[in-house]
Amino acid sequence: MSTKQEVLVSWDKDKKWEEIKSVKNEVIDKSVTTVAKPGVRYWFTEKGGSKQSFISEVGALFISFFFAGIVPLLIILFFIGWLSRRARIIFLCSFLTLLIPVKVYDITVLKWRLWDCLYDYFSYSMIFDGGFDPNRKYLYAQYPHGVAPMATAVSGMGLTYFSPTIPCYSLTTASALIIPVYSVIIRWLGSIEASNKKLREALSEGSCNVVVDGIAGMYVNEPDKEMVKFSGRKGFIRAAVETGTPIVPAFNFGNSRLLALIPKFLEKPARKLQCAMGIIVGRWGLPFPKKIMLLTVAGKPIEVKKMSRDDPHYSEYVDEVQQKVADELQRVYYKYRCVYGWENRPMEIY
Repeated sequence: MSTKQEVLVSWDKDKKWEEIKSVKNEVIDKSVTTVAKPGVRYWFTEKGGSKQSFISEVGALFISFFFAGIVPLLIILFFIGWLSRRARIIFLCSFLTLLIPVKVYDITVLKWRLWDCLYDYFSYSMIFDGGFDPNRKYLYAQYPHGVAPMATAVSGMGLTYFSPTIPCYSLTTASALIIPVYSVIIRWLGSIEASNKKLREALSEGSCNVVVDGIAGMYVNEPDKEMVKFSGRKGFIRAAVETGTPIVPAFNFGNSRLLALIPKFLEKPARKLQCAMGIIVGRWGLPFPKKIMLLTVAGKPIEVKKMSRDDPHYSEYVDEVQQKVADELQRVYYKYRCVYGWENRPMEIY
């Protein structure tokens, strides 16, 4: 019995894409809804980089620690708990946070001024290349994952200032939703379990972020190029086709450089267990993300024709849409890489 061979996306590493050197810049007013204009770089802060206050930077490190360092901390508490009663109590009490009733995607929490610390720390900005409608639901195909999808988390908060009436959920592994403390925070920010059922439910209610390369992207840390994974990544395409949801490819410049996960040979068991394995290395050699500027560029929406799995052209159409996503991601990457300062950093699809 023969099996259908997977159709891989094509890419031409020698193709010359349109590139621009600069864009118009605006700082958003967080007290009102911002109407996104194509090609404008929207800054979420005027206090980024060296302008960030000491208190704001400490706040950002504290918040980001829950995204990257909470698991190592719990492991340390577990082992110290054998020797220290206090550590044992703290470790056990942390699991009580799993009992807290949490509203998934809480718009009030998403607009806390506390998150300004992250906007400052990462000097965060967004660009919509065109076609963004604040009243439509989208499936955002985000790249890259990196060790921690910090840029995706921050962009999810940022979207509330452009499209406040459409909730934007984010897929995450089931294991992440049972981590004490961490699970509370990410649920507030809109995280849901990465499953076909949950994704379709999310798209029926609003938009959804999908960090396509997932756990595989956690172990990619190339010093001189960006690596994005497309092979075997069709689940989100199928969900978009079956619900008729337009796809917006988005690239997060800088996210791959925030942290590193070592050793790399743990990638295979980590993917099987659906959880990160290894040592997270960031700023000062600790599990804190480096203070690197982040820029999210959202490409033009790819309109998707609604089609059921029973349609004889279904598989062919899924492959067609996947190729469009790959082409659009490459286009926006090369168009804006000089704006970010990566004019000599190519993208490679695998």
